[in-house]
Amino acid sequence: MSPLFAYDLRCEHLTEPLGIDEPLPRFTWRLRSSRGSSRGGQRQTAYRIRVFPGALTGTQPPAWDSGWVESGEHAEVSYAGEALARERRHEWTLELRDADGATCPPVSSWFETGIGRWAGYWIHADPTIVPPAQPPGRSDRSERTSRLTPPVQFRRSFRLPRAPGLGRAYVSARGLYELRVNGVRAGDQDLAPGWTEYRHRIQYQTHDITSFLRAGENVVAITVADGWWCGYVGGDTRHHAQHYGVRQELIAEITADGARVGTDTTWRYEAGAIRYADLLMGCWTDARAATDGWDLPGFDDSAWPRAVRSVTQKDSVTPFPPVSLVAQSDQPVRVTRTLPPLSVSGHSIVDFGQNIAGRVRLTVRGAPPGRKIVIRHGEALDSVGKLYTENLRTAEATDVYVTRGDAVEVFEPSFTVHGFRYAEVSGQPVGTGDIVARVMHSDTPWTGEFECSDPTVNSLAANIAWGQRGNFVAVPTDCPQRDERQGWLADA
Repeated sequence: MSPLFAYDLRCEHLTEPLGIDEPLPRFTWRLRSSRGSSRGGQRQTAYRIRVFPGALTGTQPPAWDSGWVESGEHAEVSYAGEALARERRHEWTLELRDADGATCPPVSSWFETGIGRWAGYWIHADPTIVPPAQPPGRSDRSERTSRLTPPVQFRRSFRLPRAPGLGRAYVSARGLYELRVNGVRAGDQDLAPGWTEYRHRIQYQTHDITSFLRAGENVVAITVADGWWCGYVGGDTRHHAQHYGVRQELIAEITADGARVGTDTTWRYEAGAIRYADLLMGCWTDARAATDGWDLPGFDDSAWPRAVRSVTQKDSVTPFPPVSLVAQSDQPVRVTRTLPPLSVSGHSIVDFGQNIAGRVRLTVRGAPPGRKIVIRHGEALDSVGKLYTENLRTAEATDVYVTRGDAVEVFEPSFTVHGFRYAEVSGQPVGTGDIVARVMHSDTPWTGEFECSDPTVNSLAANIAWGQRGNFVAVPTDCPQRDERQGWLADA
């Protein structure tokens, strides 16, 4: 048995990607030797890749067989067969030969090609029918947040004759979106579809929704917020928001065993509990205004307005040609860990002991309906132990929750991210068991670890790692807290 092994198989740098657009995908793998060291002289001398349409059965011929290639290459080896069918899973196997000419144990992985066609088109809320957001009074909102409109809840029901064997949702937004199917959130990523140069390309994500679908009525419910598309970006108050567009837009395609449901003017929309959600300013949620059951079958949406088809040239701040929709090619933003608080001070300031990019999750017990709870974020305290926020400049980094009146309520803001170590909570007593910090960043894999005998050097290494986490949020940024947060690549 050969001591050489292949592991960490990737296609387009992703592990088992659910949707890729590359017509000729590239394969990458890593090598290890059971001898435990490169000093053993072990190496790859040849590889063979075979790609199969569908699951491996042992009988079907491959769509492509590289044959044995005499090479030590194991990064970005390109597929060289016929164009692969879209919206289909493909298995691939890898065999290697080592320095002794022995064949290594075969390994396999899979990838799925992205959408073949978009039957749907971009939609948005009718600007002449403003959702009845019932915003708080102007005295409750700052001048900047008074300009923000609520995220839009888009909804579409459809029927299936049976529970499908395969269901996919291809979704993107001009803004940020969250997808729910029959009341269940699909996926665990945040701030999708990420920040790209929207004038040239916008990413879409592929979601496996097979287990959520059923025979009879099904509901796709998608909330779309401002994000980088039309929310606040940067600190230049001469052009502080709406850098790309003036309102949130959505495109989606649902497939289930051949049936297709795309975004069109049959989709309906309404505002919900979120009064505004902005990456820099924060999120205001009024739980009393939640539209219970809107993401479930049986909900009556007949009074909701119908969506409007988007016309990019008219709806953009500056006209630009049709934009490419491309499958996401990087790791998504996720909540990767939860930090408990170290302490709660007399100023109701919660110390999480670590600067992070993320948000908090607050549990509220026994509050009457209509209680306003305000959470402010900062990286430091001033000389008297109060929250210091002057360095945030125009970023308000403030989340607001208005209670519904339930015995227990849990608030975790949506469509926003803050850079902070401290959170100041006002309007509700808070204990260490009521609040946690949720760490968010692009979920890129770590390539190594470092530890030595010097605590100071270990602390420096830990600071570098946390700096990377905080500054890799969809794009590598300069800082996660203030109103800049642009791709200067500073900490990278």
